[in-house]
Amino acid sequence: MPFRSNKCLKNTLLIASKRGIAQLRTILRKKTLNTPSAVIPTSNALPPRPIWRIRFFRPRIAEWLNEFEQSPHYATLGPEAQESALYIIQSFGEYAFNYRGEQPTDWTVETVHEVCLELFPRKFTAEISFFEQIALVLSPFFGFLKEKAHLKNAGRLQQEMLRIAPRIMIVAKDPRNWGMTKSIAMEALAAGVDLSDTHAFSGFMANFTANQIHKLDFPNIGAKNPQLLRPVRDDPFKNISRNQVVKVQYTDGSSREGKFKRLEEDLKAGKCTLL
Repeated sequence: MPFRSNKCLKNTLLIASKRGIAQLRTILRKKTLNTPSAVIPTSNALPPRPIWRIRFFRPRIAEWLNEFEQSPHYATLGPEAQESALYIIQSFGEYAFNYRGEQPTDWTVETVHEVCLELFPRKFTAEISFFEQIALVLSPFFGFLKEKAHLKNAGRLQQEMLRIAPRIMIVAKDPRNWGMTKSIAMEALAAGVDLSDTHAFSGFMANFTANQIHKLDFPNIGAKNPQLLRPVRDDPFKNISRNQVVKVQYTDGSSREGKFKRLEEDLKAGKCTLL
């Protein structure tokens, strides 16, 4: 389960731990939709099981998770991967929806790239062994979706997941790919702090903040600010989010559509203009 370790880290830090994952599994099984339509017939040998009500998922994802955990694909996972599977799939869907606005049927190869090579490494706070489980879980999950014909391009997603698996580890290990919040949390982990312990983490943050302030030097604090030599330029793109889809036109008359973060450099260099 994602733990919110501190108020200042709210909605920015996901901490993967065995304790958290076990709690998530328990919570999801208790919170069910108490309607007849919320029960999926699984097989004649097994009683119907309720769809888990998952906060960030649409009902279709909940159905997929129910089926996946009873499938042969899930049975091929090792104990550690089975323990992490629900958490990893939940997080994948959450990131795809929150950062790309995608429903499960909208997932593409680009979704796999952004979530697994950008968002997971930047936001997930976990030991490196946890990142090994991402491909081990998502590849069989996509294979399951292909077999059941739940997602038409699931086979392509499975192939791409296997292809980028080694890169996930490389990117996740590199501190340059961590967000600020994760960097602080990883420092706490290195110091032996239990991130699921709110009091322990709050104590670490108090010491960390005090040490950072002590390192700062403000020799002219309180003095009158010197006059700026030139006015500060206003950013014409400040109201555009990095993941917003925009359309631009280049000086040669050609146009292109894509995420702002992909076109930002050309826009700021004056090579193209927003349409």
